[in-house]
Amino acid sequence: MNKKLSFILLALVLSLGIAALNLGAGAAQDTGPTGEPETITPGAIPIQGRLTDAAGNPLDGTFTVVFSLYEVATGGTAICSQTRSVTVVEGLFSDYLDNCYNVLTGQKVWLGVKVGTDDEMTPRQVILAVPYALALVPGATIISDIDGVLEVESLGTPGDYDAFLAYADGTGEAVSGMATGGAGVYGESLTGIGVLGYSESGTAIQATGTGVIASSAVSYVWISGNNATKFYAADDIVINGNGMGGADIYRGSTAGVRYIMIPITVPGPIYGQNVTVSALDIYWAGQTEFTSITSFRLRRQVGANNYVEIVFDDADYTCNTDPNGCIIHKDLTTNNVLTADSGILYLVFGTMFNGDADWLRLGGVRLTLEHD
Repeated sequence: MNKKLSFILLALVLSLGIAALNLGAGAAQDTGPTGEPETITPGAIPIQGRLTDAAGNPLDGTFTVVFSLYEVATGGTAICSQTRSVTVVEGLFSDYLDNCYNVLTGQKVWLGVKVGTDDEMTPRQVILAVPYALALVPGATIISDIDGVLEVESLGTPGDYDAFLAYADGTGEAVSGMATGGAGVYGESLTGIGVLGYSESGTAIQATGTGVIASSAVSYVWISGNNATKFYAADDIVINGNGMGGADIYRGSTAGVRYIMIPITVPGPIYGQNVTVSALDIYWAGQTEFTSITSFRLRRQVGANNYVEIVFDDADYTCNTDPNGCIIHKDLTTNNVLTADSGILYLVFGTMFNGDADWLRLGGVRLTLEHD
């Protein structure tokens, strides 16, 4: 028996429209023909209609119905189909087409309906994307003056789900962000990775033009004591490398304060960011209580013929009781920003020995680097 179908309400819901159906971010529950709860995936298309016989009389009962989506009004191949057991009461029914969200990108589609052994009804019913969903079609531009135009949140098991995943199978960018103020692309994670870039052959994350790759994380630069050299070439002070990566220093035959220097190479800026040298740590040990660092200063070269002082300390330090050595720590706040024209850093020590056989062991120094 041929049947007729008229649509009371037909809604195609994409992306932002899901919440309006109270389906939420998880699966909704409906009751199937057996009375058992039935899982509906997010993105299901609700369909309401009126089913009659060929004479227009409303039907009652349960019917096998095939819902299909096409990208053409006639002919063609269905891009998605589902067979449903639909309960009809006085001609009216309410059902849905499920599991089609992965083939819908905001394009116009047509719904075909086949009841039982009848042929698919004609004409097919056109379905247009709702206005908000149109803003999410490929190539669409989303413009808003509100804070947070598009926010994506994953509530799955930590470490198992990505809040936002983009993939490009070509030469373009999977994600491209532009902002006249604020962040073009912003990622935040409480325990995992805020933004992850992966590439098997190209560039995973890139900053072009005058842009920078910025990080507020602290970095460190270690300089070995093996780099120590005489401040005055004519001094008879002795500097021997040791097997621990540092240097053992002896005063030589001349008594009094002896000076050594450690040149420092630090990249600045790093990836376009100016670098702030925020702390200095000196790792060292003295043989006796009379072996000391009488002073140290960190300087930054300004041009070829001048310098500025970052830190100067003449407190006269000793370190002969701790078998692991000592650490001298200084926070740096003056003249400590490295720019493209900032010049060269160098560190000068004044040292004092009780005798020519006494040693001072300089393990090395560590600089703490912070960024804009």
